[in-house]
Amino acid sequence: MTEKKQKLLGSIEESRLVLVGIGTEFHITEESFVQWDMYKKWKKLDQEQKYIWMEPFLKRMWLKQETHLAEERAYASIRKLLEGKNYFIVTLCTDGMIYKSGLAEDRIVAPCGNMEQLQCQAGCTTELYPWKEEMGQELMQAVLTGHLERCHPFLCPHCGKRLEWNTIDAQIYNEASYLPMWERYTKWIQGMLNQRVCILEAGVDFSYPSVIRWPFEKMAYFNQKADFYRIHETWYQLAEELKDKGNSISHNSKDFFVNLFV
Repeated sequence: MTEKKQKLLGSIEESRLVLVGIGTEFHITEESFVQWDMYKKWKKLDQEQKYIWMEPFLKRMWLKQETHLAEERAYASIRKLLEGKNYFIVTLCTDGMIYKSGLAEDRIVAPCGNMEQLQCQAGCTTELYPWKEEMGQELMQAVLTGHLERCHPFLCPHCGKRLEWNTIDAQIYNEASYLPMWERYTKWIQGMLNQRVCILEAGVDFSYPSVIRWPFEKMAYFNQKADFYRIHETWYQLAEELKDKGNSISHNSKDFFVNLFV
């Protein structure tokens, strides 16, 4: 493993451009969420599930308020790895943890959305709404006092339907939030031609393969100056045409980056 780490570090150092894809291995697991004191209190209060609409918003509060050491350390290693480099990151994660990492937000595109903006559940408008701290305070107060009925669903001002997170899991996903950054990303990859580039997949499985896995393979194949790295505990295998220029690392990608500089 040490040899593979050194090879990756050397490749990053020698490359003019670095393209990173972050996949589902970087997702924060649900196990620690359901053990959160606030979640358990809410669950006990809502045994009839009349207020199930609160759960996604409680999860966002848990993500923001609690410490997630493994994820934070992994992202810190990626930030250190990319320091001073011309990079772009495509992430499939919707938890927004990457935006707490110090990585440049204008070099990150999240085509699956994230829990920072709200959208209309019915898709009546492409307008997006920011999450406001007073929403969280109202929700927290309702749980702490045991009066869930005092917190009302957050509603679309146009049609009155509920608001939900602007992620791929929405009933009608509003893609408006990521498209400007996606356009910036596509322009950036046009500059990869005939450049020394390192293409790195971290924890990417076959979830939405047309976003990262397949295009990354294609870019690595056609760019003769590209180094390609695929890190995943299960789906680390390389396509036949990439075996001579690609590097596969059979390891959980989050753990790999947690220990990259150890």
